[in-house]
Amino acid sequence: MISSEGEVLDFRNPVSIEGKVEEWMNAILREMRMSVRFITKSAIFYYGKIRRPRTKWMFEYQGMVTLAGSQVWWTAEVENVFTKIAKGNKRAMKEYLFQLNKQLEEIVITVRAELSSNDRAKFRTIAIIEVHSR
Repeated sequence: MISSEGEVLDFRNPVSIEGKVEEWMNAILREMRMSVRFITKSAIFYYGKIRRPRTKWMFEYQGMVTLAGSQVWWTAEVENVFTKIAKGNKRAMKEYLFQLNKQLEEIVITVRAELSSNDRAKFRTIAIIEVHSR
């Protein structure tokens, strides 16, 4: 599957284009949904496993997948901050702000480098979302 931006997402299973058009178009739609669901879940899982700059993770996935994964983890991290505050860590929010600023700085450094127009748009979009999230 290729988006209008040129991002490619491989189907997990091949879809046979045989028979009635309605049937194989529905089969393509089902496979597209299953593949997108799988890649998004995979991205969210591997985001939590990264031991390298987050920008490397972002290069491995499509724009909407990185945006969704980043938002899922942002939500979990903010909930974790509130849990830490409730347990008595009064600096938890400031510590998380430091982490967010560091992540944003990594994105800014990456955007200043040589990127494809697609990657540049992906990083800009996430930077804008993260500035507002901060």
